[in-house]
Amino acid sequence: GDYSEALKHIRKYLSFKKVSEKYRKKAKALKKSCEFSISSMKNPVTFSPENLGENVNTEADEYLPALSADGSTLIFTRSKRVGGARNEDFYLSLYGDEGWSLAKNLGAPINTLQNEGAQCITADGKTLYFSACSRQDSYGRCDLYSSDFIEGYWTEPVNLGENINTESWESQPAISSDGRQLFFVSNRAGGLGGKDIWVAYKNAKGKWTKAKNLGKQINTIRDDVSPFLHWDNHTLYFSSLGYVGMGGFDVFLSRLDELGNWGPVKNMGYPINSPSDENSLIVAKDGRTAYFASA
Repeated sequence: GDYSEALKHIRKYLSFKKVSEKYRKKAKALKKSCEFSISSMKNPVTFSPENLGENVNTEADEYLPALSADGSTLIFTRSKRVGGARNEDFYLSLYGDEGWSLAKNLGAPINTLQNEGAQCITADGKTLYFSACSRQDSYGRCDLYSSDFIEGYWTEPVNLGENINTESWESQPAISSDGRQLFFVSNRAGGLGGKDIWVAYKNAKGKWTKAKNLGKQINTIRDDVSPFLHWDNHTLYFSSLGYVGMGGFDVFLSRLDELGNWGPVKNMGYPINSPSDENSLIVAKDGRTAYFASA
């Protein structure tokens, strides 16, 4: 995070004549990030985060929040040590007159002895899409599943099928407010590099079409993760290593134009972004409240 000092060394490095093109390109990218960071810190955005409190947060790790459209249901991932190993489960908290209720484990059949680690919930709070690993019906190491909340219980999770899941890693789903677009992250073949953001559409028969890469308008040759489509169905938030930023993963946004193309990618600015990793940011329906995980 000492951008001014780093910039001095990068400029010195770029003054050398025998630098390979590979490392010169990398140095120029670092130079842009330093210059951007120095400028951003001089022009900070409004940011005053509030901890959700002990009913949600514990000594364990809590991250990847998901929120229903009315803001009353929060589902998140909690990672704890179980029998000497790390295990990820989903927890649920409801918002009432006294704030967020004590988070409860979602339990079976969604949570298992294996890892369940990324999720999103539909606008009505009735369908959960999530990532689960090492299940018997999986296509690869981690697949995407869905479960419905019916008469007070979550149904047996269903694998979303071969149009979405592959032998590669699929995770971090984000469902649109109308329930017809599913964004997620995968490192499958056919991407631009590393982890990319993909999208699938639900057809008239209620089936998911074959997933498509969002393309170079959003994805980069590095990792692009943690998608979240705002309830307006036009604003996409995500984290990336591939754009000019403060260091590590930064949070960015892009908006659909009238032709259905994603517009310019914008860094969310400092101090939302920092030299550390920022990801899994979601924005409430009012467009003025965001939830995120931070170490």
